[in-house]
Amino acid sequence: MQRFILFLFVMIVSYVMIPLSFVWAEIPLKLNFKETTPEMITALKEWQFGEPGIFLAIDFEPGSFAIQKSSFPLLNELGKALRHRSLKNRRFIIRGHTDSDGKDEDNVSLSIKRAFSVKIYLGQFFSIPGSNISVTGMGEKQPLVANTSLFNKRLNRRIEIIPDILPPPKETKNEYSQHNSQIPTTQKDISFTPIVSKTNLSEKQLRHCFAQKDYYVKKWPWNTDLSHEKGQFRNFFKTAHNKTITDLKTRLMWQTDGSENPVNWNVAQQYIHDLNQKQFANYSDWRIPTAEELLSLIENRINLKGLYINSAFSEKQRTCWTINTNNNRLWVVFFNYGNIYYSLPENENHIRAVRSIK
Repeated sequence: MQRFILFLFVMIVSYVMIPLSFVWAEIPLKLNFKETTPEMITALKEWQFGEPGIFLAIDFEPGSFAIQKSSFPLLNELGKALRHRSLKNRRFIIRGHTDSDGKDEDNVSLSIKRAFSVKIYLGQFFSIPGSNISVTGMGEKQPLVANTSLFNKRLNRRIEIIPDILPPPKETKNEYSQHNSQIPTTQKDISFTPIVSKTNLSEKQLRHCFAQKDYYVKKWPWNTDLSHEKGQFRNFFKTAHNKTITDLKTRLMWQTDGSENPVNWNVAQQYIHDLNQKQFANYSDWRIPTAEELLSLIENRINLKGLYINSAFSEKQRTCWTINTNNNRLWVVFFNYGNIYYSLPENENHIRAVRSIK
């Protein structure tokens, strides 16, 4: 009888204390989880170095970096906050965090991709310049609470944003030559003002291109209308030792790699100028590709480098400029997502040059 009474006492205490422990763990954390634009503005303005940033409970597809639609309203609040007059000219860091499920290296990679998904959303729907946001992935290294329950793991799967205290990188007219010493720039190049004819390309025209060319374009939550996952286009590549790859199907010659670092639109044009002046691979007719040309490189499966492109290409050029515009933005092909979306000219992406062959 005494054992039974002791058992009941232990069960009652456990029943009361376990919910209290959840409440205890949740109360201080609510100070960092923000859900409204005014809360986010205040928290980011008052943030002090060394403090945690604001935490956002963004929901992703399990094991994926695709944002669930239920989190769009929360991201919209963040977008409005970053466009506020007191924050719109400041720079921020977005950190991705995961729980302890899975391998550590996989969690780091996943957390980076999730942070980047948030950056893409803010760029597309709120025109937040890419140069204003950097991303990093912490994986499972900084849990808020022990990963001992589904509740705690949910808290640890979060997006964190903090102000960037480092000064922005300096930009000069010779910016590209600072990034990449492989293509020298002479004094004459510094005064060069590139003029490239841009062509407007609507979303309707893009969708027509997908269907007509049978290109594969992966679907993402923020641009479901710009996808074509039934695409079966196949290239016929021929590699060369001069760092070029020729597609005999499209009659296009590509750089195997491209710019060493992401660059803004003006520097991308300078890159092409320098490439032709050097006569890269003995040619001087290199150019920025059209969206249709660059889309032809997307493959319907991800390679070992984590990109939707043939593994013969370099893995560094994950996002690449095209020559096509949409209002005051330019179309950019994302080989890490297998998709296309628009970017502001001041944002930074890689450039992979192309030329036509006879």
